[in-house]
Amino acid sequence: MAKRAISRFRPDYVWLQEGTLARSLQRWIQRNHIPTRIVFCDGAPVGPEYSSEFDLVVNLTPTAREELVSYGYPESRTRLIPHPVTIPEPTMDRSTWRQSFGFRETDRLVISVAAWNSHHKRIDYVIREMEKVRRDHEQYKLLLCGQPTPESPGLQKLAHELLGENVRWMTLPLTELSNAYHAADLFVLASHNEALGAVIAEAAIAGLPIICNDFPAARYILGNHPGILDLRCDGALAEAISSSTAIRGAASVTERVKSQFCPRRLAYELVEFLEGVDA
Repeated sequence: MAKRAISRFRPDYVWLQEGTLARSLQRWIQRNHIPTRIVFCDGAPVGPEYSSEFDLVVNLTPTAREELVSYGYPESRTRLIPHPVTIPEPTMDRSTWRQSFGFRETDRLVISVAAWNSHHKRIDYVIREMEKVRRDHEQYKLLLCGQPTPESPGLQKLAHELLGENVRWMTLPLTELSNAYHAADLFVLASHNEALGAVIAEAAIAGLPIICNDFPAARYILGNHPGILDLRCDGALAEAISSSTAIRGAASVTERVKSQFCPRRLAYELVEFLEGVDA
């Protein structure tokens, strides 16, 4: 279907993020001498050796772009343009949403938005750290919003053993997820690394205090934020959650993140990039 559309409409550019499809289409375009160019968004990321094969590259973080240019890719053919991030306005007030899902207004609700796995998102770590928090602070509850994986049953068993009824597992559409963000007191993400970590930007836009691991994309989104911490060790997240100093000032990043990931601004950036290539 993609080849048929390119043959018919002869677009100047095709934007793609799926590496295998992008590579296949670029080779087909070159074999057939079609002037269309592939704009590859390295969102995985697949790294400079792979992404350097393409006509043009969009990187999501400064680190990924620096690695590509250091590899020898022409700087003029790549641009830093992250995915746009927005969240809808909540459709329910905080108290009503909490009540509808069995949370009390006095609960301290910690939300983590991530696939339910251990190997990347470290949900097992979050569960164990929340058990430590609740030893001294029983008002803390955990809300895990994400998609189930083959690891989920084992994680749910662990959560039941350590947290009992003080954890909820929810797979929510974006509108409901926005309600959940606005009903929570704190956002955590324990993964060691992310290509971008758009959920961090979503939480910032919602005005939530944030705790996450220290990796380049987190620094790109949040800057010098007090909630960016080394969460590799047991007890680190529990200590951060229990310490108000670890998350102070989080709301100050909201407007900057809204601007940084604004869809209209990023669309203009992409147009400017492509026009500059043709100039």
